[in-house]
Amino acid sequence: MEELTPIEKILVPVDYSEYSLQACQYALKIAQKTGASVDLFHAFYSPAFDLIELTGNKSVQKKLRDDVTGKLIISEQKKLSHLEKVVKAYPEAQRISPDR
Repeated sequence: MEELTPIEKILVPVDYSEYSLQACQYALKIAQKTGASVDLFHAFYSPAFDLIELTGNKSVQKKLRDDVTGKLIISEQKKLSHLEKVVKAYPEAQRISPDR
């Protein structure tokens, strides 16, 4: 019989929904039993890349993309930080050592 590879890391995709919180709790329960670390991952769509190419100055287009992307990144980082605080308050998270 083939030996199973131990779980070292659990990557949890999140979208800040109630389902994400449930997925985080489930991952934490698995991590308690396996000794794995838990990482949260949020990929998001950036509307800056769908901006219609404007005729004219390319530097204006780049500045507009950079501005939209920068604001979106700040907003997403705040949401993810809040989610992380909520997840760290779960009893399951309290029983996992922080260095994992």
